[in-house]
Amino acid sequence: MPVLLAGKMAKTSFHIDKLNISINGLEELCFLIYTYPLVALDAVLSKELAQWIEESQLGGELAAKLKEGFKTGDSPENMLLYILQSTNYLTNAELRGFVQEAVGIRRYSESGLLRETGRMYYRLGLYQLAYAKLEESVSNLEEEIKHAKDELELISKRNEKSDVLCDMVAVCMLRFDEVKAVKLLDLSEQTGRFKRAEEYRYLITGEAFLSEEEKEALDIKRKRLETTVREKRQCRKIKELPAKDPVKLLKDAGEILCEWKKEYRKTG
Repeated sequence: MPVLLAGKMAKTSFHIDKLNISINGLEELCFLIYTYPLVALDAVLSKELAQWIEESQLGGELAAKLKEGFKTGDSPENMLLYILQSTNYLTNAELRGFVQEAVGIRRYSESGLLRETGRMYYRLGLYQLAYAKLEESVSNLEEEIKHAKDELELISKRNEKSDVLCDMVAVCMLRFDEVKAVKLLDLSEQTGRFKRAEEYRYLITGEAFLSEEEKEALDIKRKRLETTVREKRQCRKIKELPAKDPVKLLKDAGEILCEWKKEYRKTG
């Protein structure tokens, strides 16, 4: 991306309710679109955004183009591209790359679009929104499974459903909900045995149909993660708490853990 990022700033921020963030200029908007395009399609692109661009005098031509796009039913991916093209935020190569990504987005099935949007929310750290999208994807896949044209499509859709359920397991683990995670693994295994589901089950329960070598590799991975967690600022704060007053120690530790969970979950 070019170094030139300091464009005109709006006097009034545009608040994106779903993401609970505010943007102040087209460069910030372009960063969000380029980095998280499916999130931008799901939570950012709107008639209200076009109105804000117009009222903030960030780009009258762009605002008019977006408003016309909403009126005529232009594709949302095209409208994101209009925004990206309105600034010097991206290089020509990056713009071409985004065009290719937009083409890929249009090829997703409904369940696939929901799945990839959920995964993008997950990468953004918005786990509640991620889980909701993944849950919608599973619901759509169940319908697609019912109407599968042949055995090959049936197997493919079942595999995809298991994979999305595992994505939901990953969200549950980050939200410290192992009970729900195990229930989702049970649902996943109803479609067959999959290595990813077995790995999650082993990490949660210590039991799975895996080889000893595979279990050992997961144990090593878990120890690395535990070491990383112990080095987090909140863990160090707990270690440094004075142990003279047990009641105060528990209270202070509880407050730090609550702070940690809030930061870690980022449920949006």
